[in-house]
Amino acid sequence: MLLVFTPLLEALPGILTGVILSAGRVFGEAAALIYTAGQSAPIVSYTDWNPFSANSFLNPMRPAETLAVHIWKVNTEATVPDASAISSGASAVLIIVVLAFNLAARGIGDRLYQHLTGGKR
Repeated sequence: MLLVFTPLLEALPGILTGVILSAGRVFGEAAALIYTAGQSAPIVSYTDWNPFSANSFLNPMRPAETLAVHIWKVNTEATVPDASAISSGASAVLIIVVLAFNLAARGIGDRLYQHLTGGKR
């Protein structure tokens, strides 16, 4: 049974590295979203408690913008007086999320490697 999974076990570190790199790229990539779906987000109503309404904040299927697109919009439109502080805070959140994702993936990868190889390094 182990012989069947041996090629997969040998390829697992490379696969995990590819997943981590692609996820980091997805978190930061925003140019295509800015010109397509990023600016089509409707105004969200926080008084609308109907989860099936297109403007409700409870609807998980409503169009929305990514964090990177939000940072870009706040910096370019500057419709609020503290736009610099908002974009700086959103940038910090984006960096922290990417860092946490990479650390979690590294920890899971190490545990998986130890489990599959019996703790050998």
